Order: sequence, then structure tokens, then C-alpha cells
Amino acid sequence: MSGAACTIVSGISGQLAVLHNETFFNESLRLCQMLPGSLRTYCDSIVQTLEPIFTDSELMKTFTPDIFCYAIGICYADKSFCYLFPKPPGNFYLNIQDFKIAAHVAYKQRNSSLVDVIEKLASFQFDICKLPGFSMICDTFNKSYTTLQPSLDFDGDYFSIYEPYDLGFSLSELIGRGGGLNITP
Repeated sequence: MSGAACTIVSGISGQLAVLHNETFFNESLRLCQMLPGSLRTYCDSIVQTLEPIFTDSELMKTFTPDIFCYAIGICYADKSFCYLFPKPPGNFYLNIQDFKIAAHVAYKQRNSSLVDVIEKLASFQFDICKLPGFSMICDTFNKSYTTLQPSLDFDGDYFSIYEPYDLGFSLSELIGRGGGLNITP
């Protein structure tokens, strides 16, 4: 599963949780039931294992799909962190570390590890883009990777570094006011 797929599935689960007035945990279990065969079983296992994280109200205050996918090791940072969802309050890196520690504890309680999870996911050779309803989303993302480029990209990773409140400002305005440019190591 790619980082984008993890973020999309986690994001959809979060949005459905709001829509159905359920917890992220319960909605994730519901989403697992929509997956085919052995992947459904494995998804249930992952969600059940991570239940202590999904039901921890303090951790969930800083939860975003991006942080979750970085914490479980599906997303990784080459040069800087990329994110699709607004950053939560606090330090993005420290939020990831808090989730990562909680995930390791949860997996140790189940006599497993995050490495086992990532290897198992890879063995399924699962492509979310083959599921009904996701192909159009994936096509849009794939086209955007090849046709769109951010207007400001200092590190050459094809991801913009704009904060949400910086949209609508010109580069000279951003630099002139001394803020808004956020390059996370």
C-alpha cells in the first residue's frame, strides 16, 4: 500500500466517522468489512491491534491521516514531510513520534511489530485503485503527479510547502512578511 493510498483510506475513514457519528475505530472496522477476502481479515487485525491508539482521546486530538501513515511506517520522509491534511497543533514530527511509540506498544501487546505489518501488507500486493469507486480518485492523483507542479518547491520533491493560511499570497508577500514558508527537516 502506498503512502497516498494509506492517507486516502485513513482520510475516508475519518470523514465517514464524522458522517456516521462514529469513532474512527468503529468506522475503520466498517471500512475493513468492505475489503476483499484475506485483506479484510488482516485489516480487522490491524485496526483491532491499534484500538488503544484510536480510542485514546489525547492522541486523537493530534490525529491526521498523514500522521497515522507516517507513524505506522507506510509513509516516509526523504527530504521533508509532505501532508495532504491540515497539520494539527504542535510539532508535526513530535506528533508522529507519539503515534509511533503508541503503535509499537500496541503491537508488542499483540506479539507483533510494525515491520511485520508492513511486510504483510506488501505480500498482499493490494492495489486500492482496483476497488470500485477508487479508480477515479487514483486516476486523478496519478494525473496530478505528472501534470501539476507546485508553484513553490524549494526541495524539488513536487510538493508545495504552503501552509493553508498562505494561499492567495504572492512569493514576495510571503518572504516580505517573514512567515508562511515552512520547510520541515
